[in-house]
Amino acid sequence: MSTSEQLIILTVDDNPLMGEALAAICTNAQLGMRVHSHFLSGEGVVEAVEALRPDVVVMDLDMPGTDTFALVREITQISPDTHVLMLSGHLKGDDILACLDAGASGYIHKDQAPAFIRDAVRRTALGEFVLCADAARAAQLI
Repeated sequence: MSTSEQLIILTVDDNPLMGEALAAICTNAQLGMRVHSHFLSGEGVVEAVEALRPDVVVMDLDMPGTDTFALVREITQISPDTHVLMLSGHLKGDDILACLDAGASGYIHKDQAPAFIRDAVRRTALGEFVLCADAARAAQLI
């Protein structure tokens, strides 16, 4: 966790509405969680990670013009203490495994309840590996 004892979270999703939803879900003063920035593409994410050293980057899988797998690898290389949690509407086993192979710390489906998403972000920040049951099944991990 960050030294300020407040989880610093960055979100990356090409849908601005999803960015607002994640900010509402993941900003919780009682839990010490705050979404610092939202990015509509991979542009600027690496620089923000270098500058802020966030606890978690919550990232969509499918963003036009962004090589998500390369972005996950780059984030985890430049900031090993930053965890990447994939939050996607896709449940393709090969994509899930590719994200995990690239260094993601978890993968959850966007249809999860807000409380589940908030808890997954918090648990990921604490170093836990998080998969929703549907993603685990799709990747044949259970």
